[in-house]
Amino acid sequence: MKHVPLLILLACLIYTVPSLAQNAVSSLAELPVVNGQFSKSPDTVVCAEPFPGAYKLPDGNVEFALNRRFTQLTCVVAMHDGASTHAGALVVFSLDGRAVARTWLYALNEGVPFTFSVANAIRLGISIEGRENYGDDVNVRILQSALVNVPQPPNPTIIPLIDMPQRYGTLTLSPYQKIGGNTLRAYYMPESLAYDLNKQYNTFSCVMALADTASTDTWLKVGIYLDGTEAEVREITVQQPQRVDLNVQNAVRMEIKTVQRRNYGDDKYLFLINPVLNRGNTPAFLCDYCGKPFGSKIELDSHVAVTHINPPPPGGGTTGGTDGGGTGSGPKIPATFVVDPKDLDQLAESLRRQIDAKSEVKERLAEAKIAISTFKLVDIASPSVADNVAEDLSTSLLKTDFTTIERGQLDKVLKELKVQDSAMIDPETAVKIGELAGCDIVMVGSISDRGQFIVINARFLETATGKTVAAERVEGRKIPIQR
Repeated sequence: MKHVPLLILLACLIYTVPSLAQNAVSSLAELPVVNGQFSKSPDTVVCAEPFPGAYKLPDGNVEFALNRRFTQLTCVVAMHDGASTHAGALVVFSLDGRAVARTWLYALNEGVPFTFSVANAIRLGISIEGRENYGDDVNVRILQSALVNVPQPPNPTIIPLIDMPQRYGTLTLSPYQKIGGNTLRAYYMPESLAYDLNKQYNTFSCVMALADTASTDTWLKVGIYLDGTEAEVREITVQQPQRVDLNVQNAVRMEIKTVQRRNYGDDKYLFLINPVLNRGNTPAFLCDYCGKPFGSKIELDSHVAVTHINPPPPGGGTTGGTDGGGTGSGPKIPATFVVDPKDLDQLAESLRRQIDAKSEVKERLAEAKIAISTFKLVDIASPSVADNVAEDLSTSLLKTDFTTIERGQLDKVLKELKVQDSAMIDPETAVKIGELAGCDIVMVGSISDRGQFIVINARFLETATGKTVAAERVEGRKIPIQR
């Protein structure tokens, strides 16, 4: 039984985790697929063992609706035996557009297990972001998956708008949007949205705002319609968010749409912050920074003052500030730790090995010039952490015979392209950065605080093609800063 370890691994994933064994009521196959395809592959064989319950991962992206119903996902990802013997694929898991786990898979290797939290996630994405000798076939399989369900109250009072079924239009999460100098969890507002309320709700609340990247003379008029009748109209400009608390009692349908615009262009600038429907009789007071509801404005104001260190309000006030480029004049949030430079050396060495392992890539990029973008921060308050990582990574890359471009040169290019962090750099943007900054690779990634350690996910985007040529994830030691 040469391949028993893989079977044991699959069994252990279900039966050695008590909460999973008792509470797993769903698999990925049972979830609504909102993008891509997820089809069963009864003929899957991995390491000579048949897996009739496997599912194909398409050569692209598949996205599932979680809608905050689950706390944990467990699965095994593998390359089936029918793939080319030299085939490889980089598989990435993301929650609400943020990468949380990734691995390289290779043919004739056993599967890679994953177990991670999906608590409060609305969307789960699984994508193939790197390929080696992959061909045109669909080679990656999800062998087994289980989701731990979240107990739901029978009739919650406050319903996030993202959880409501949409008649038309798509509300898209942008977890790290700069609004009023603050990085907020916001939702991109398309030209129009419509929802069925069916007389079940009392109030609709949100903040409408333009992103800081919009032109200062951008102007929008947004209307909210109940059963076809205009109920609210707001004029939105940069640095002037509009709070909405609308009575929707007895309304069957609600529509939100842009009725006029000026200097708006084709970019995504209009956002809704904490859009919710409320069944209760008292309007919800929601924190515009974390989304937590409160019963009164006094409670909300106290929470903001204590929890968010007096940050500037979304309208761009001056009661506080962060060191992330906001408009406030208050104290900066200092970093409480730095990442161990040895772990960054390990990251740079791994990326160098990946470049050198592919002859055609090595030939092009052996002496590449690298631009290090500002890494996205996850559960980290101080932007100084990203600045420190960028500085130390520059040194680590130089030690592995790469060349890095000056930070000031890159900052000018990013400002011109209105790019704030790695989350905004897609393949097309990477190509533009290469043309303007004269670099061969843009390094993008994220830094996540996991309590006792941090996790850094990093990718090399080749600016000639916009494609990922290397990717790595490392765990880093946090070194406290003594002040």
